[in-house]
Amino acid sequence: MSRKLIWIALLIGQVNGAWAAKSPATPEDYSRTQGFVVVRLITNAAAVSVKSARFQDFSVVSRTQNGKVYYLGQSGFQLRAQVFGGWLPPGEYELQGLGAQAKQGLFTIGTGMELTGLLPPLQVMQGKRTDLGTLIFQPVGEGKAAVIHVESSVENTEAFAQSFPEDARVFVNAEPIVWNPGGPYRFDPRTVSVGSNDGLLIYGLAAFDGKRNRTVAKVQWAGAVSAAEMLALAKRATVQAYSRAEDAGGSFYVASSMGQILKRAPDGAWTNLDAGTLRDILGLYVDGKTIVAGSEDGIILTSRDGGATFAVATRTPDRGVVWSIDRLAADRWAVLSQTINGPDISTSIYFTSSFDSLPDTPAKTFAQHLGKISWSGFLPAATAAPGTSQYFVTVPPQ
Repeated sequence: MSRKLIWIALLIGQVNGAWAAKSPATPEDYSRTQGFVVVRLITNAAAVSVKSARFQDFSVVSRTQNGKVYYLGQSGFQLRAQVFGGWLPPGEYELQGLGAQAKQGLFTIGTGMELTGLLPPLQVMQGKRTDLGTLIFQPVGEGKAAVIHVESSVENTEAFAQSFPEDARVFVNAEPIVWNPGGPYRFDPRTVSVGSNDGLLIYGLAAFDGKRNRTVAKVQWAGAVSAAEMLALAKRATVQAYSRAEDAGGSFYVASSMGQILKRAPDGAWTNLDAGTLRDILGLYVDGKTIVAGSEDGIILTSRDGGATFAVATRTPDRGVVWSIDRLAADRWAVLSQTINGPDISTSIYFTSSFDSLPDTPAKTFAQHLGKISWSGFLPAATAAPGTSQYFVTVPPQ
């Protein structure tokens, strides 16, 4: 199949493919004849289409059903990292591609990445969960991109349970089929398929990222010979910027993707503090050697040695995105957490005197029904009023 036809199949799935069932009413019934495939996708790019930094399509092609294409669905519960999953008939499959679409005037512009032949096949067995681990979409400059595979972990299991709770219930006590392409594995970059001006956008972003994140040693993507090396480079090239903080010594900190906290010293030198997770870090507080970081799924991590090491301290009961962490007094903290489940959004505030644990019930929750979610819209913001025990919160408008 030509590359052009492959991308037509990606963008018009209802004609050339079939959607894998993502939330069956009776998962137990599906498990009697099919298996479940799940994968976590991290997009380490400012955008993959004109208006979105997220893919909409994740397709696999059956090698035992004459090339039939299936599309894995996204869950309604949104993490910053995307989780795709679906029930598939038993057999051998191959990853086909990632796709994204965006409206620009009267035109729909598509972009994505062809995965056919890039990675080894995967097996689907009746009544089993096939865990593909984490795939990281990474621009590598000159209009090209690569996919980095990270083996399955506890993070994947938690993301699966949070994103597909009804389906996950079937596999609570079952070991998954772990898909491992082998290692070390060299991921050759593949050209990004583009439409209209979208190719220029991705080319420009890749060039910008390269300039922004160039290291002193000028490490080149082409020199990476293993997935581990490419992952290390990707962590040094994150493009997301969330909460900011500054310490008394004048160092500036930025919460970013894939567990990274970017630190700028007063002399202008940038370094990465790795929180030891692939979760996005959004909430951030810094005081001397103490760093408190909040993740995309409610994990609170703390460091007492300036970011050299991190440990999990607690987790918000709602397991939502921790957007901000503020110190109101010497022994009083405020944590703002937000969950999005389909069109419903809830923003909660927790007060605590210690990060050893958080209250089971938030002090205040704002709940809204937003209809169609726009990820390019307003983000929640929170401001503490020191000494007043007040906390001011802005949330996205309806």
